[in-house]
Amino acid sequence: MQFIKAPLPIENLEAFNSLKALITAGLEQGGVERFLKSLGTGIQIRDFEGIAAAGLLDRDGQKAKPLYDSLNVTDQAQVREFYLTAVEEIDPKMRRKYKKIFRYS
Repeated sequence: MQFIKAPLPIENLEAFNSLKALITAGLEQGGVERFLKSLGTGIQIRDFEGIAAAGLLDRDGQKAKPLYDSLNVTDQAQVREFYLTAVEEIDPKMRRKYKKIFRYS
């Protein structure tokens, strides 16, 4: 039997979708290596709040941190889940190349 996640309504859909777009753009095939290199500052790849605060996903005048802060707790949790799922879908070749970033410490 497959697990089916119950849908939770998003309260701030505009900020939520903007954050998803920033995450997608940061982790897309062409930009993922630049993103992974930027994590050399000691921020863990699974620490979305730290990544947002450091501005590592900011693009075109949109800043991830204020968007994230404008969301309620459940919307923030769904953004983190979306981000972590996207991280796990990074190309295995990139994951091997940057294996220190992906290890659990």
